[in-house]
Amino acid sequence: MTFPKPPNAPEKNIPDYDMVDESDACPKCGQRDIDRLVWIDDDRVECQSCGTVYKPGEQKGGNHANDEA
Repeated sequence: MTFPKPPNAPEKNIPDYDMVDESDACPKCGQRDIDRLVWIDDDRVECQSCGTVYKPGEQKGGNHANDEA
């Protein structure tokens, strides 16, 4: 038996469904998978691929939390 999909359920076959916008990707490694980018507070995300902590939407080469040294 199959159940009908709710009308507001997301489509898994949409390209980039599980990907963040390119402007929100990890500035170090380019990771865009939402399952690999974890919010650590209200402003910052940690990339689980490379460990970079950053503010989504900032341009590459900007000030990032890991660049404080």
